[in-house]
Amino acid sequence: MAASVAALLCLAAISWKLVPAVHNRIQHKRLAGLVVYPPDADPARLMQQAMTQAQRENKPILAFLGGNWCQWCLALDATLHDDQDLERLLTKFVVVKLDADAASVLTQAWGNPTRNGVPAMVVLSPDGRLQHAQGFTDEQLWGGRLLGYDKRKLRATIAARLP
Repeated sequence: MAASVAALLCLAAISWKLVPAVHNRIQHKRLAGLVVYPPDADPARLMQQAMTQAQRENKPILAFLGGNWCQWCLALDATLHDDQDLERLLTKFVVVKLDADAASVLTQAWGNPTRNGVPAMVVLSPDGRLQHAQGFTDEQLWGGRLLGYDKRKLRATIAARLP
């Protein structure tokens, strides 16, 4: 009996290390080379275009701040597009993706939502008034041990920002 318990504990310990390592290696390969945040785009121009569209469609703006160098930013984008419910939810917003480094003036105006890192999101009214800003650490899988996001938590986080 004691040997069985010891074997199970040993297997659990190995799994605790092995599962994240294998998962994360697969994710890194999947995300390699993705360009999600336009590095050469003018963030102020992108936001002006988003506000014009938001006012025309009477939708809030959902701005994602991140970088193409950031594995968590790329994983967030992949998760958002791998889930039909999340994609459908995003259609209720005007979505804009901003390179956080290039958008530093905007992030300062929004209360620095990237102070704890990226990715971060900012929700604005159609006329550009800040409604909400936050990061995504609470939505990470296994408390950040697995490179990915809990789709259920992401749906709840984003849906809570609808007017």
